[in-house]
Amino acid sequence: MEEKDFKRLIASERRCIDYIEQFRWQSGMYCPHCGGTNSFSKRKTPGVFHHNSCNRDFSCLSNSILQGTKLKLRDWFRLIRLMLDKNKAMSAYKLSNTLDLPYKTIWLCAMKVRAGMSDDTTIT
Repeated sequence: MEEKDFKRLIASERRCIDYIEQFRWQSGMYCPHCGGTNSFSKRKTPGVFHHNSCNRDFSCLSNSILQGTKLKLRDWFRLIRLMLDKNKAMSAYKLSNTLDLPYKTIWLCAMKVRAGMSDDTTIT
């Protein structure tokens, strides 16, 4: 993806959520709690849905490395893009300086991204 397209993609948090929703639910929306595929209603919070069958709320971030994050999705996208750029292998310290975010935050996020890309499915 070219830089201008990437900047357009992460122009707002809503656009990031829309992108994740499209990617995660390509075959249709499902509840990550029970696996149900029908009877959803939208909540007032953007990107949050309610599954009427199991009576639980969820979003496209549920059961992912992004669940419960306080970091803006835009920053996650930027971090992941930099981590995956083969021409610019960066340490957590350099990523921290580049993204202007605390080192500990970047280190933890980078560990979650690496864990998410591994074969091991246990991510905390």
